[in-house]
Amino acid sequence: MTTALYVFIVIPFAMFFYEADSELTMRGKLLFATKMVSMSFTVLALVFGIAYGLAGFVDYEVERLESGLVPLGRSLDGVSSCILPDAGAIGGLLCDAIATQAKETWSMRTSFPVYVAAITSIIGWLLFMVFAGVGAVALPLDWIHAFVNRPRTWMTRSEYIKEAGVLGKRATDIKRAATALRQEEMNNGRTRKWRKDMAAVSQAMSLLEEDEDRLLECYPQGEDADVSWTFTVMSYWAKLVGGVVSTIATMLWVVHIILYVFSDPPVHPFLNDLFVELDKAFPLFGIAAFALFCFYLIIIVMKGNMKLGLCLVVFTIHPMRLGNTLMSSFLFNTALIMVCSVAVIQFCATAFAVYANETDIQRIFGDEIENLRGIKYLYKVRE
Repeated sequence: MTTALYVFIVIPFAMFFYEADSELTMRGKLLFATKMVSMSFTVLALVFGIAYGLAGFVDYEVERLESGLVPLGRSLDGVSSCILPDAGAIGGLLCDAIATQAKETWSMRTSFPVYVAAITSIIGWLLFMVFAGVGAVALPLDWIHAFVNRPRTWMTRSEYIKEAGVLGKRATDIKRAATALRQEEMNNGRTRKWRKDMAAVSQAMSLLEEDEDRLLECYPQGEDADVSWTFTVMSYWAKLVGGVVSTIATMLWVVHIILYVFSDPPVHPFLNDLFVELDKAFPLFGIAAFALFCFYLIIIVMKGNMKLGLCLVVFTIHPMRLGNTLMSSFLFNTALIMVCSVAVIQFCATAFAVYANETDIQRIFGDEIENLRGIKYLYKVRE
């Protein structure tokens, strides 16, 4: 519920506040943000409230058993199955739990916070599948690729001036192309050719910024240039270690998903058994390993978000770039990651069901949410 409050109220309020007209006073910006959030909150409250009122029930499929009554003084020797409900006789298969096929649905009202978490989780799963899939591959590859292509020597001043001149020429060409595109947009509008050329200019600009950052790394300036270069070298070795560790973590996750999550019945508990054995050695070890594997999912979601942003086929909304991200973009992507965190929690509750058995998170995500009326079929991993 706290995540939903941040995603649907706090973060939108901050975004509206920062994007308000710069000519407004502080009070005017607060009023504008409050008005916009109130409108969106009213719509969301109606949607969630109506949905909860109509379908906020948990449906459990249970077997119906019936039994009769006999006096306590009567001997029950020789009872083979159960007591028939009609005559109180001994024997019969009417209420035998193995033989009967009678089933019915037992419904109970769930709490509103759990229902909000379920709806938020649906949105989170759509983002989680994309961001985690991209991040699981991109995180180790990008770190290892950065180490392989790291600057190996300190660039001389003459080399720096030469490379800076090349970058300056590329920047001039990009500016000239952007000016031509602006003029073409004014004359012909945003045609298909214009969009293609604009994408090429944007890509060229991104590559130019990356080359500029690399040039500054190769030629540190200032009084602490030696210290800066030392930290640069150390950072690339840290990326190598991170790349190797993340590769191992990704492979372990893939194997665990194949053996336990996708298999019916599970072939092997795999990481569940690892956590149990670590707990036997020292209780903190199992909990720490469990937390690290769960937190790794958040890391790859963040990496996927940084890599893609909210990509809508031909353009990206609120892209994230290190040191070059607007506050509104930062807040928007924070909301996306927080929504994904709900799906991450549910996925971990499913993937580590053996280790997390009989916990509150297993009860909420494993029992209630996966049996909610109307949306339970979206959560069925295995039948």
